[in-house]
Amino acid sequence: MKHVAVLAAIALALTGCTAPYAYNGPGDAPTAKLKLGVDKIPFVYISETNECPKAMMDQKQPFTVIPAGRKLFVEPGFSSAGLPGGFTCVSPMSFVPQAGQEYFVVYQLSGMRCYGQILTKDPGGAVVPVPTAKEQSRICMW
Repeated sequence: MKHVAVLAAIALALTGCTAPYAYNGPGDAPTAKLKLGVDKIPFVYISETNECPKAMMDQKQPFTVIPAGRKLFVEPGFSSAGLPGGFTCVSPMSFVPQAGQEYFVVYQLSGMRCYGQILTKDPGGAVVPVPTAKEQSRICMW
């Protein structure tokens, strides 16, 4: 029962970040697509401003439409905070999507370290990393 209360507290703390991300730009604005890499990721926050509240990537959808031509903040991560020995590991980054391009977010957690990356395919179909900038994580708590 104690663990249920802790999990409920974690869920409540993260509720400000759980709304699915939805790009609401003009219908004729250039866009790109963001997809998950190979595996599901515990959470992926997406933000156009890196300010709270952040929205979560809807991993049930085949892709997420994102704005092209301007900086986008992507923050894949994992959290077991609140549990005995729990921790949070996020990999905040930003990149500038190009119109019509497909991007893949990948995340790796090993021990107490994590690493996120954005990938795309080059004209020959090879998967290549996208230049990203490391960003400061802004934790959103309510």
